[in-house]
Amino acid sequence: MISIIKNERGGVSLTLMFWFMGIFPFIVLFAAILLDKGAIYYLDKKYSEAVDDTNHDLYRLIDIQNTAFNVDMEITDDVNAKQQFNEIIQRRLSPDNNKFITGPAKVDQIHIVKMEDLPFNDGHGDQMTHPGIVSEITVPIKTPIFGIKINDKILVTTEIFR
Repeated sequence: MISIIKNERGGVSLTLMFWFMGIFPFIVLFAAILLDKGAIYYLDKKYSEAVDDTNHDLYRLIDIQNTAFNVDMEITDDVNAKQQFNEIIQRRLSPDNNKFITGPAKVDQIHIVKMEDLPFNDGHGDQMTHPGIVSEITVPIKTPIFGIKINDKILVTTEIFR
């Protein structure tokens, strides 16, 4: 080892050895952390789209009779809408369908916004000007690289336009 330090040609190999042993692992760790963070962002967007699609699926419950006599489009059967929302969410965001989900999705809130509730604040700064659905769920996920388990909270506001 002493001969490598005294030899000028060994200085480059010593520098490379310190770089690979000291700096390179930190670069790999930083890249892995960035990949995990990116995966969380991607999964959040993917599951937000699934919740938004579920909100759109509840549009089929719009009371057509009410729409014929009123200008507004509303879901009048709140109990049936909430029950169907829970069923669809459990089916779409189940651990069987996705390897990153570690448990069942939990519906924190689902609020059917009607004309008499307008203007409605969804709790995250968005004002609703039309009837719609505000849904908030929690999905337990794990990151792909480190396997860290977190609860991803998803809030989706969907308005029904005529």
